[in-house]
Amino acid sequence: MQAVEFETKIENGAIAIPPQYQQTFGNSTQVKVILLMPEPLVLDEEEDMIANLLDHPLDIDNFMPQTREDLYDR
Repeated sequence: MQAVEFETKIENGAIAIPPQYQQTFGNSTQVKVILLMPEPLVLDEEEDMIANLLDHPLDIDNFMPQTREDLYDR
């Protein structure tokens, strides 16, 4: 079995064969088709919270971020 790989869009239920393969896979050639789609990005609950906080930071009165020295003070 000969295999080729290419990306294309399905339009009205038809898969367009790129021009460079049309002669190889003529109108009457039977083929085996395997369709692969990228999986949608699914974030877990924790990633959703982080993304939400990055998009909508909290505004806290009198907030003072820690300094580098405070973070690494042992």
